Amino acid sequence: MTFEKLLEEYFFARLLRPDTQDCYHTAVNQFTHWRNVLPAEVTPHMVLEWRSYLLNVRGIKPVSWNHSMRHMRALYNFAIEQGPLEQFINPFHKTSLRESRKKKKTLSREQILCLTQNTEPFY
Repeated sequence: MTFEKLLEEYFFARLLRPDTQDCYHTAVNQFTHWRNVLPAEVTPHMVLEWRSYLLNVRGIKPVSWNHSMRHMRALYNFAIEQGPLEQFINPFHKTSLRESRKKKKTLSREQILCLTQNTEPFY
């Protein structure tokens, strides 16, 4: 079974908005562009190689990886549960990355006091 056929069955079973379907197509296209294989041929090691390629060569952020990975993982969960794939392990299982959180920029009490003293009231 090809990725296109798998997507077709997935979209038939799940009523998804067109934009959501586009996200699935994008994730699959990125993967098949990197390595042209059938869904049944994908291994967990291959997924880690793809992740490394995207992060280190293409320079994507972890949040972008997690976005693509979630769609691929859902597609494989469907394929495994519904039977189109005869494998028992989802190659995308446990491949998400921790996303770094930016520290919130807050003003100190002194900075707020300085701002209020040096600006005119807005009415």
